[in-house]
Amino acid sequence: HPLGAMPLYQVRDVDLERSVLALMDAAPGKEGRSVATMNRIKSTCRSFFAWCHGTGRIPHDPAKGLRLARVDSRPTAPITQAEVELLLETIRQSGDPKALRDEAMFAVYAFTGIRRAEALALRISDYDPLRRTLRLSQVKGGGQGVRHVPLPLAEILDRHVSARKAGPNWAGECHLFPGREVNSPMSARQA
Repeated sequence: HPLGAMPLYQVRDVDLERSVLALMDAAPGKEGRSVATMNRIKSTCRSFFAWCHGTGRIPHDPAKGLRLARVDSRPTAPITQAEVELLLETIRQSGDPKALRDEAMFAVYAFTGIRRAEALALRISDYDPLRRTLRLSQVKGGGQGVRHVPLPLAEILDRHVSARKAGPNWAGECHLFPGREVNSPMSARQA
């Protein structure tokens, strides 16, 4: 190993670069490390040596010059419409007392693409059944947003909101997805 037992304060940029390159080489008859794996190794070295330098353990950061390679990541396969329908049907048939709420929440995720925090912040008044829109009071990066509600989602939300309004604990303006307490939102952990 190029660094061997060299003290950290003596490691130079070229020493570290050689050491990382040596990790890329494969043993005879074996495949070398992938670009993604090498990027993880380089990232670990950069973090470690930046910490060593930042805490005064070494006089300079030899990993500053380590560059990550560009890697094309595989795109995430989106959930299919059939899978969405199966998920919602499974929730619907679960017999759970909160099934209607859970179906509405997962349908909102699936049909609008909003984030969990955005969904959990929704209040019943944020849903406009006539315009078929959801008003988002908090979106990533700040500000507000509006999402179109497709007909299948509108039908689910209409059932959910009607059940909430007809429930014994209806308190007027409240969260669309209540947590354990009827008038408080679900936590991220509950969701």
